[in-house]
Amino acid sequence: MAVSNAAVLPSAGDAKDKDALTASTPAPPAPKVELVPFSDLFYFADGLDWFCMFLGTLSACATGVAMPVFMIIFGSILDEIGTGQGSFKDTINQLALAMSALGAGTFLVSAFQVAFFAYASARQTERLRATLLRSILRQEIGWFDTNNGGELATVLSEATSAFQEGTGRRVSEGVQALAQFLAGLIIAFTQSWRLSLVLLAGLPLIGGAAVALSSVMSEAKAATSAQYAKAGGVANEALGAIRTVASLGAERKFMEAYNRLIEEAERWRTICPVSWRGEPGASRAGL
Repeated sequence: MAVSNAAVLPSAGDAKDKDALTASTPAPPAPKVELVPFSDLFYFADGLDWFCMFLGTLSACATGVAMPVFMIIFGSILDEIGTGQGSFKDTINQLALAMSALGAGTFLVSAFQVAFFAYASARQTERLRATLLRSILRQEIGWFDTNNGGELATVLSEATSAFQEGTGRRVSEGVQALAQFLAGLIIAFTQSWRLSLVLLAGLPLIGGAAVALSSVMSEAKAATSAQYAKAGGVANEALGAIRTVASLGAERKFMEAYNRLIEEAERWRTICPVSWRGEPGASRAGL
């Protein structure tokens, strides 16, 4: 029995209706990314991690207080040089010894600060990686149709690296900066409260500029990570099917797509000159 082409092939009117239906169908909204509150940042921490972070917090506070104390000793040396009265040499020697002892103590507590927070953050990151991997493996097959499998490895690496940095170095530096600010404020009002009030008048401007800079850097870093994840997906797909790519002669096409994404990421990266642990963009993109 012969079958006509009209019964098999869609007509032009059907194609137009399908295109109109596709155009009228709204695209699904992008998922809203919710920020994790600071109280949930240490969800994967256990008792040993909390103990290490407690010791690291004490070390960070001691490191932060050391700088204002150093300024007091340095100011005393300058005052002694300016006066030059009495036992000048003995006083300078005592202040120099105090400064040396302060430097040695600061070196020791700063090493403890980095070590305790790094150890705790590494343990928490290991649990996070295992949890994310189990969550990905539990997904249905249809989930991988909407999520590029090549990007998952890059996204997983980016997310866990950011988590480790946030629970380790960032928290320790924040505690250190807070302790240094409070200690400096107390010492400043103790030494000269009038001058301290005058200097505090510019604090709102400095704080506003810092908040604006932090917002821009966060947005730029998120965009950079997204471009690196896409580039990593392109690289993983090309390398995973390298025989097919070579047989079709599509090497240049994949290279152009990869380079375009890397250039876009580098453009955002110039806006956000943050630390990337010294890794080049290609390694961040999965190569």
